[in-house]
Amino acid sequence: SFSTQTLDATGPLNAIHFPTATTGYVCGNTGKLWKSTNGGNTFSPITIRGVTQNLTELHFPSASVGYVLDEFSQLRKTINGGTSFTVLNNVTVGSAKQLWFLNDTTGYVLSNNGAVYRTTNGSTFTPAGNTCLQTVFDLYCLNDSTCFAVGSFTNASCDVSFTSNRGESWTNLTFPYAYAGWGVHAIDTATIWLVGQNQTIIRRGTGGILTQDGEAMTPFRGGIQLIPNPATESVVLSASSPIDRWQLFDISGRLCLEGNEKIVDVRLLKAGLYCLRAVCKDGEVHQSKLIRQ
Repeated sequence: SFSTQTLDATGPLNAIHFPTATTGYVCGNTGKLWKSTNGGNTFSPITIRGVTQNLTELHFPSASVGYVLDEFSQLRKTINGGTSFTVLNNVTVGSAKQLWFLNDTTGYVLSNNGAVYRTTNGSTFTPAGNTCLQTVFDLYCLNDSTCFAVGSFTNASCDVSFTSNRGESWTNLTFPYAYAGWGVHAIDTATIWLVGQNQTIIRRGTGGILTQDGEAMTPFRGGIQLIPNPATESVVLSASSPIDRWQLFDISGRLCLEGNEKIVDVRLLKAGLYCLRAVCKDGEVHQSKLIRQ
């Protein structure tokens, strides 16, 4: 069961992390940051002096040491549990969007152009390769050598990148049936979950590290054809059973079109990547990427 905590927020809550069972942090818009020391039963506000911009991501490798990103990709660090913060030189980490730290000093930053940076002293970052991603949504590291990044690329050629050599090289993968990965979590290299829009979950298969073959990435949902794809004018929908209704979302999750026709008119859509979610008359839910050229 879950209990609800309501914080004094003026906008959405953007990130949460508990480095221990009792100590955790939450960040939100307009510079809001909160801390709990009793397992999330209550939260107390933390003031970062002079900060009014949105705080978009945080990661605390320990109860006292943590890193916080704002909407302008400026990175701040605390070593005293949020009592004070130091601005780190973020010039070398580009448009930073995601963080993951293995300990107080060793960690990775993922930028919105797919570039990755690594630090071993908690203050200076060096390049750690490039993923295939253009828009990034999540970063998860098993250890200092193995990390997974999820997001999207405009031509749908990439959803996942992973490295097993500290970023010296990244392997690029595409979700089967899924769309724009939003989150990734791994227990080990054989137990990995990927989550996407519209209730899509993909689980890791058996043996070795993440691979692109069907055994290694098994969709829970899928099984609809879009013809043609990419498309410029219209798309014909084909599924294993008659389609009851469908919805089309853009990369931000905004609903763009919906209906129950077998043919989808895409002429008024902007070029880019979309996700079509269809509910069939037998109750099955399917989804697939659509590229509007």
